[in-house]
Amino acid sequence: MCQRAVGEQPKQSSGPSVWDYWICAGQTACMLFAAVLLFFVNAPYGKFANDKLAFSKFDIKMDGKIGFAIQEAPSSIVFAIVYYVYWDRVSTLSLVYFALWEIHYIHRAFIYTFFRQKSCNDTNLSVVAMAFCFTAINGYLTAKFALFENLHENTSAISLLVGVALFAFGFTLNYNADEILLNLRKPGDKGYYIPFGWPYKYVSCPNYLGEIIEWTGLFLAFRTLAGAAFVVNTCSNLVPRAVSTHKWYLNKFGDKYPRERTAIVPFLF
Repeated sequence: MCQRAVGEQPKQSSGPSVWDYWICAGQTACMLFAAVLLFFVNAPYGKFANDKLAFSKFDIKMDGKIGFAIQEAPSSIVFAIVYYVYWDRVSTLSLVYFALWEIHYIHRAFIYTFFRQKSCNDTNLSVVAMAFCFTAINGYLTAKFALFENLHENTSAISLLVGVALFAFGFTLNYNADEILLNLRKPGDKGYYIPFGWPYKYVSCPNYLGEIIEWTGLFLAFRTLAGAAFVVNTCSNLVPRAVSTHKWYLNKFGDKYPRERTAIVPFLF
């Protein structure tokens, strides 16, 4: 079993409360409900930003890059704050968890948004607000459970190696798929085009598949309750989105779009 860092045993800090467990369960239940809903309506951002949901007539448009940074930033910031507050619980394993988490979300919220994107369509304030709440809660829960669920007992050397390898593969897949999409546009261009290249050979949304693989790898490596919930929540959001995106490509490009592609899982759907 992977051991705790050499040094003093952690002080007795308060672990996840009953409310933390209820919040984790409630958030997952909401995401599962949303998953069903999202097979019938599209979340109004990106290529679906102008889709009319019941509340969209009251919505406010905002700059897509600013909105995306705002909604993703709590994942890294709240996570770091929790580690600071419960620093006496930090071990070598939890620092590995911290590093992997921050690599993804610092890249996602800031590097991808402000340095890699050439252009970005406007987004809706309601989407930013809901995503902000989710990422703030998710960052808090994931960090707290990572610090209090005895990673040194849950994690073996094999599960750690396999999980980190999956995380690295998922991150690479996500990065490369995004790079192809970003290179389809010139600066200022907000059009949509057919992506080609290895990540897109079999699926329409390898970027989403990569992110699911990342969080599955992180769960396999450390096996926390919040980590498991996050895999479910990620699939609840991205699988319906991938199905909608695949249908959108087929409708927009018709016979020009490769028919051998599936939405997100090669050869299946």
